Amino acid sequence: MLDELSRGKNVQNRRLKTWLTEDEYEYEYEYFESDWGSQQQIREELKDKPDELRRYEEKLGKATFNNNKAEHFR
Repeated sequence: MLDELSRGKNVQNRRLKTWLTEDEYEYEYEYFESDWGSQQQIREELKDKPDELRRYEEKLGKATFNNNKAEHFR
């Protein structure tokens, strides 16, 4: 199980609960909740993009699309 976690694989919650003591499980769960909260906050902050960045991303998307289209015809 440790090998799976160190390789970035998912381990089922019930499997963790089976192998960890109650205190270890609670600690890991609190750590997970804290980490998840941080990720949610980061994702929320990234939604508020400046208008200039939104326009840039839109133009970049169009340019990429046109480039791929041109590559197809070459």
